[in-house]
Amino acid sequence: MTDLKKPLFSQSPGRWEGIAEVTSGDGRFLGAAYDRRVIQRVEEDGRIRVERMFIGPFRMSGHYFVESQEGHRVYQGPGSIGFADTLSEHWIDGSTFWPAVGLTQRFFLMGLPEGKRQIAYGLFSRGDQLLYSVVTEFHHHSDAELAAPPLVLPAGTSHDLASDPAIGQGALLLHRAGAWSGDLRVLNHDLLPVGMQPYTEQVRDSEEGLQIIIEGGGFAPETRSFKLRTDGRAAWTLSGTMVGSYNMSGGRALSAYFHHPAKQMRVWRREVISTDGLQKVVLHHWFQGNERIGVQFGLLNFALI
Repeated sequence: MTDLKKPLFSQSPGRWEGIAEVTSGDGRFLGAAYDRRVIQRVEEDGRIRVERMFIGPFRMSGHYFVESQEGHRVYQGPGSIGFADTLSEHWIDGSTFWPAVGLTQRFFLMGLPEGKRQIAYGLFSRGDQLLYSVVTEFHHHSDAELAAPPLVLPAGTSHDLASDPAIGQGALLLHRAGAWSGDLRVLNHDLLPVGMQPYTEQVRDSEEGLQIIIEGGGFAPETRSFKLRTDGRAAWTLSGTMVGSYNMSGGRALSAYFHHPAKQMRVWRREVISTDGLQKVVLHHWFQGNERIGVQFGLLNFALI
């Protein structure tokens, strides 16, 4: 029998540090940022205190408190105010407001299985205008550990890399020919677990652009095929069983909206490829009209085909 109890997201106290890639709303690289979260548990009331420092093309810092409740987390300020759904013990998906910079952040945070890394993807907006997208791969350090050297981005200045959609990686990792595969966790409209489903996404070159073939998942498991045209910073469909578009961040993160006309459904996809290019974290919200019918998410592995 499926356990329908909502999990509590957990993360280890200590320092979580990483170098973030920051791109503008139109996908141009703005520069790297130092991104640090220091997490402490407040013994008196069981809350978590988070000290955040983000120094880069834009800056924000401050502390906030997080109260973990069954199925979600409440960000109580003063530095960050908002709410996040707990999708699993390793994954949260939320929206918060940072008063100091006047920006709303839609984000997800996933802890990788070994427990020492987290991948975060944040979309920072003012009103409906997307100003920044931020991709950070955090590494954990206990209080007793010395800080490790920061991850190094490809050589070049922000000015040089701003004209390169792949920001020095040599290729758009999202569009490499190959296949991403793995098992996705599926939740229903109440974000309760209903099981695991295999999922595969193939990327192939074609004369008309990229050919994408998707199979599996919890909401449209049949084979879906469509072609994409891209300018390096965005991509959009030409034809196929799904239609839509997405913008990219450095060629390794995307926020996409696709429609599935045959089933009268649409999906909001957010995906990030790890810095080594071998894994991709995916989060897909499925809708009918404006009603969310469920979520699927997980970790996919890359293989050449």
